[in-house]
Amino acid sequence: MSAKLKQNLKISCTFTAALVGAGFASGQEITLFFGQGSIFTVILAAVFIAFFCYIFLELGRLTKGAIAKNISPTFALCFDTIVKLVNIIVLGVMVAGSEYIVSLATGVIGGGAVTLMLACACVLYGAESIKLINTLIVPIMIGLILIILFKAGGSVIIQGKVSLVRAITYAGMNLVSGGCLVSIMAKDTTARQCREIAVFCFMQILLLLLAVYACINLCSKTVMPLLAQAYKYGLGSAGIVVIFLALFTSMVSALASCSLTNPSRTFVYAILGFLISLFGFQNLINYTYMPIGGIGFAITTCCLIFLLRLSLRNRYPLHRLPHF
Repeated sequence: MSAKLKQNLKISCTFTAALVGAGFASGQEITLFFGQGSIFTVILAAVFIAFFCYIFLELGRLTKGAIAKNISPTFALCFDTIVKLVNIIVLGVMVAGSEYIVSLATGVIGGGAVTLMLACACVLYGAESIKLINTLIVPIMIGLILIILFKAGGSVIIQGKVSLVRAITYAGMNLVSGGCLVSIMAKDTTARQCREIAVFCFMQILLLLLAVYACINLCSKTVMPLLAQAYKYGLGSAGIVVIFLALFTSMVSALASCSLTNPSRTFVYAILGFLISLFGFQNLINYTYMPIGGIGFAITTCCLIFLLRLSLRNRYPLHRLPHF
């Protein structure tokens, strides 16, 4: 395997890991956005996710990982503030989810704080450690989710309502952390690598989305539908591992998006995330995820406009977008 292909896989897994948080792995997000909806909405969401990923990758490559600073100083300040605020909220959701799942699995209180400390250590080790951990964890999550699906069976809805709005909103939900993080990592890539990474992301996300969607359609009214299915068929341990790994990778991504360029503030953001987690996992998902999706889409739209402006000014060539 060539060095560039390894780099592409690492960055794509990092992006996927940022998107696959507790809400996704537990089935909560899928129920919220796609419950009783057509499978084609899920497929559309995967397409939009990959396209949005490409926008951040290409801008990261062209601006050497400093998107906001290359637009305007005012926008840079606004962009940085929004990114940090959203990622602190996401971090809080992941900490709350970790507390819930560790308590469920072991009966021990304080699992969220311990997981948060592990995430801090990972971020402080730098971008390479983040990419390596995600490259190892994402295939494990995919494998375990497929095992649960094959054991429990599943169902898909073909004739249900196709919602473009839900697909776009879902695609934008975790882009504020995942997109910003991979834009930093893409500073030394080529145009071809950006396209390849986007395709890898599409394949990973589509597989995960379809597997969880099919699995939780039979059990969508519980707090953690995927975990309920896993327990029902004697795979509770696999379900817990999937959710915990998803929590950890998203926690690392949210924390890194806030502090990767300034590691000295890692613990400050960690404390803020912990305080937000006290509102509870279910409440945070119900009241923050839809607005975060809209914010993510708005930021991505601004980045797309900026990419088009760069090409129109002939400062950079606009490379052909990836086809799926």
